[in-house]
Amino acid sequence: MSRLFPAIFAVPVGLAALAGLLFYPPLSQLLLQWGGILAAFALLMGVVNLMRVHLRRATQNRNIYSLTLVLSMWVVLGAAVIRPSAVQQIFDTVQAPLEAAVASLLAFVLLAASWRLWQRQRTGWMALFWLSAVFVLLTGVGLPVLAPLLDPIRQLFDILVVAAGVRGILLGVALGSFLVALRLLLGIDQPYNK
Repeated sequence: MSRLFPAIFAVPVGLAALAGLLFYPPLSQLLLQWGGILAAFALLMGVVNLMRVHLRRATQNRNIYSLTLVLSMWVVLGAAVIRPSAVQQIFDTVQAPLEAAVASLLAFVLLAASWRLWQRQRTGWMALFWLSAVFVLLTGVGLPVLAPLLDPIRQLFDILVVAAGVRGILLGVALGSFLVALRLLLGIDQPYNK
Protein backbone atom coordinates (compact mmCIF):
# COMPACT_ATOMS: atom_id res chain seq x y z
CA MET A 1 0.00 0.00 0.00
CA SER A 2 2.90 2.37 0.71
CA ARG A 3 4.04 2.02 -2.91
CA LEU A 4 0.54 2.61 -4.24
CA PHE A 5 -0.37 5.68 -2.17
CA PRO A 6 1.84 8.22 -4.04
CA ALA A 7 0.48 7.01 -7.38
CA ILE A 8 -3.11 7.19 -6.07
CA PHE A 9 -2.43 10.80 -5.12
CA ALA A 10 -0.31 11.87 -8.11
CA VAL A 11 -2.40 10.43 -10.97
CA PRO A 12 -5.72 12.16 -10.10
CA VAL A 13 -4.00 15.49 -9.44
CA GLY A 14 -2.12 15.28 -12.75
CA LEU A 15 -5.25 14.28 -14.67
CA ALA A 16 -7.25 17.06 -12.96
CA ALA A 17 -4.59 19.59 -13.96
CA LEU A 18 -4.67 18.32 -17.53
CA ALA A 19 -8.47 18.35 -17.64
CA GLY A 20 -8.54 21.80 -16.08
CA LEU A 21 -6.09 23.06 -18.66
CA LEU A 22 -8.19 21.69 -21.51
CA PHE A 23 -11.77 22.11 -20.30
CA TYR A 24 -12.02 24.26 -17.15
CA PRO A 25 -9.21 26.84 -16.82
CA PRO A 26 -10.13 28.06 -13.27
CA LEU A 27 -9.37 24.56 -11.92
CA SER A 28 -6.03 24.65 -13.68
CA GLN A 29 -5.29 28.08 -12.18
CA LEU A 30 -6.17 26.82 -8.69
CA LEU A 31 -3.92 23.79 -9.04
CA LEU A 32 -1.16 26.02 -10.42
CA GLN A 33 -1.42 28.29 -7.38
CA TRP A 34 -1.27 25.29 -5.05
CA GLY A 35 1.74 24.02 -6.95
CA GLY A 36 3.42 27.41 -6.58
CA ILE A 37 2.87 27.35 -2.82
CA LEU A 38 4.24 23.80 -2.61
CA ALA A 39 7.25 24.78 -4.72
CA ALA A 40 7.94 27.79 -2.46
CA PHE A 41 7.91 25.56 0.63
CA ALA A 42 10.10 23.00 -1.11
CA LEU A 43 12.58 25.76 -2.02
CA LEU A 44 12.57 27.02 1.57
CA MET A 45 13.17 23.50 2.90
CA GLY A 46 15.99 23.03 0.38
CA VAL A 47 17.70 26.28 1.41
CA VAL A 48 17.38 25.41 5.11
CA ASN A 49 18.79 21.93 4.45
CA LEU A 50 21.65 23.38 2.38
CA MET A 51 22.44 25.81 5.18
CA ARG A 52 22.31 23.05 7.82
CA VAL A 53 24.55 20.66 5.87
CA HIS A 54 27.17 23.29 5.05
CA LEU A 55 27.17 24.74 8.56
CA ARG A 56 27.93 21.25 9.87
CA ARG A 57 30.69 20.80 7.27
CA ALA A 58 32.17 24.20 8.04
CA THR A 59 32.27 23.57 11.80
CA GLN A 60 33.34 19.91 11.78
CA ASN A 61 35.66 19.65 8.79
CA ARG A 62 36.78 23.28 8.65
CA ASN A 63 35.81 23.29 4.98
CA ILE A 64 36.48 26.76 3.55
CA TYR A 65 34.09 26.26 0.63
CA SER A 66 31.18 25.41 2.91
CA LEU A 67 31.98 28.42 5.07
CA THR A 68 32.08 30.62 1.97
CA LEU A 69 28.69 29.33 0.86
CA VAL A 70 27.12 29.92 4.28
CA LEU A 71 28.57 33.44 4.54
CA SER A 72 27.44 34.27 1.00
CA MET A 73 23.92 33.09 1.77
CA TRP A 74 23.79 35.22 4.92
CA VAL A 75 25.16 38.29 3.12
CA VAL A 76 22.58 38.02 0.34
CA LEU A 77 19.77 37.37 2.84
CA GLY A 78 20.85 40.35 4.94
CA ALA A 79 21.08 42.57 1.87
CA ALA A 80 17.61 41.46 0.76
CA VAL A 81 16.14 42.28 4.17
CA ILE A 82 17.87 45.65 4.51
CA ARG A 83 17.42 46.84 0.93
CA PRO A 84 15.70 44.58 -1.65
CA SER A 85 17.35 46.32 -4.60
CA ALA A 86 20.76 45.29 -3.23
CA VAL A 87 20.19 41.72 -4.41
CA GLN A 88 20.16 42.90 -8.02
CA GLN A 89 23.30 44.93 -7.38
CA ILE A 90 25.03 41.87 -5.87
CA PHE A 91 23.97 39.85 -8.90
CA ASP A 92 25.28 42.51 -11.29
CA THR A 93 28.63 42.87 -9.53
CA VAL A 94 29.34 39.23 -8.64
CA GLN A 95 27.31 36.71 -10.63
CA ALA A 96 27.26 38.44 -14.03
CA PRO A 97 31.07 38.94 -14.22
CA LEU A 98 31.63 35.32 -13.15
CA GLU A 99 29.29 34.14 -15.90
CA ALA A 100 31.10 36.32 -18.43
CA ALA A 101 34.46 34.91 -17.36
CA VAL A 102 33.23 31.32 -17.68
CA ALA A 103 31.71 32.09 -21.09
CA SER A 104 35.00 33.57 -22.31
CA LEU A 105 36.88 30.53 -21.04
CA LEU A 106 34.42 28.35 -22.92
CA ALA A 107 35.43 29.91 -26.24
CA PHE A 108 39.12 29.22 -25.58
CA VAL A 109 38.44 25.67 -24.40
CA LEU A 110 36.38 25.00 -27.54
CA LEU A 111 39.18 26.38 -29.69
CA ALA A 112 41.81 24.24 -27.94
CA ALA A 113 39.60 21.14 -28.14
CA SER A 114 38.90 21.70 -31.81
CA TRP A 115 42.62 22.10 -32.52
CA ARG A 116 43.49 18.85 -30.71
CA LEU A 117 40.72 17.03 -32.55
CA TRP A 118 41.93 18.50 -35.83
CA GLN A 119 45.41 17.10 -35.16
CA ARG A 120 43.99 13.62 -34.60
CA GLN A 121 41.32 13.44 -37.26
CA ARG A 122 41.06 15.73 -40.26
CA THR A 123 37.53 15.69 -41.59
CA GLY A 124 35.24 18.31 -43.01
CA TRP A 125 33.20 18.38 -39.82
CA MET A 126 36.32 19.01 -37.77
CA ALA A 127 37.27 21.88 -40.04
CA LEU A 128 33.77 23.34 -39.65
CA PHE A 129 33.99 22.96 -35.87
CA TRP A 130 37.39 24.65 -35.77
CA LEU A 131 36.28 27.49 -38.05
CA SER A 132 33.14 28.10 -36.00
CA ALA A 133 35.20 28.20 -32.77
CA VAL A 134 37.61 30.72 -34.32
CA PHE A 135 34.69 32.74 -35.67
CA VAL A 136 32.96 32.88 -32.27
CA LEU A 137 36.24 33.88 -30.63
CA LEU A 138 36.96 36.65 -33.17
CA THR A 139 33.45 38.10 -33.10
CA GLY A 140 33.25 37.90 -29.32
CA VAL A 141 36.46 39.88 -28.84
CA GLY A 142 35.06 42.86 -30.74
CA LEU A 143 38.15 44.01 -32.62
CA PRO A 144 37.39 47.37 -34.26
CA VAL A 145 39.20 46.38 -37.46
CA LEU A 146 37.15 43.22 -37.95
CA ALA A 147 33.81 44.51 -36.61
CA PRO A 148 32.45 46.00 -39.86
CA LEU A 149 33.35 42.85 -41.77
CA LEU A 150 32.23 40.24 -39.25
CA ASP A 151 29.07 41.84 -37.80
CA PRO A 152 26.78 40.97 -40.76
CA ILE A 153 28.19 37.43 -40.83
CA ARG A 154 27.67 37.11 -37.07
CA GLN A 155 24.06 38.27 -37.39
CA LEU A 156 23.44 35.73 -40.14
CA PHE A 157 25.15 33.06 -38.02
CA ASP A 158 22.92 33.97 -35.05
CA ILE A 159 19.77 33.86 -37.17
CA LEU A 160 20.50 30.58 -38.92
CA VAL A 161 22.66 28.42 -36.69
CA VAL A 162 22.01 29.63 -33.16
CA ALA A 163 18.24 29.97 -33.61
CA ALA A 164 18.07 26.47 -35.10
CA GLY A 165 20.04 25.07 -32.17
CA VAL A 166 17.83 26.83 -29.64
CA ARG A 167 14.71 25.54 -31.40
CA GLY A 168 16.08 22.00 -31.31
CA ILE A 169 16.92 22.24 -27.62
CA LEU A 170 13.48 23.63 -26.78
CA LEU A 171 11.76 20.88 -28.77
CA GLY A 172 13.85 18.25 -27.00
CA VAL A 173 13.05 19.70 -23.58
CA ALA A 174 9.33 19.90 -24.39
CA LEU A 175 9.16 16.32 -25.69
CA GLY A 176 11.22 15.00 -22.79
CA SER A 177 9.07 16.82 -20.23
CA PHE A 178 5.91 15.53 -21.89
CA LEU A 179 7.15 11.93 -21.88
CA VAL A 180 8.31 12.10 -18.25
CA ALA A 181 4.95 13.57 -17.20
CA LEU A 182 3.12 10.87 -19.15
CA ARG A 183 5.20 8.11 -17.55
CA LEU A 184 4.51 9.57 -14.10
CA LEU A 185 0.79 9.91 -14.75
CA LEU A 186 0.53 6.35 -16.01
CA GLY A 187 2.50 5.05 -13.02
CA ILE A 188 5.30 3.59 -15.15
CA ASP A 189 7.95 5.54 -13.24
CA GLN A 190 7.54 6.09 -9.52
CA PRO A 191 10.41 8.30 -8.31
CA TYR A 192 8.41 9.32 -5.25
CA ASN A 193 8.81 5.81 -3.80
CA LYS A 194 12.57 6.05 -3.38
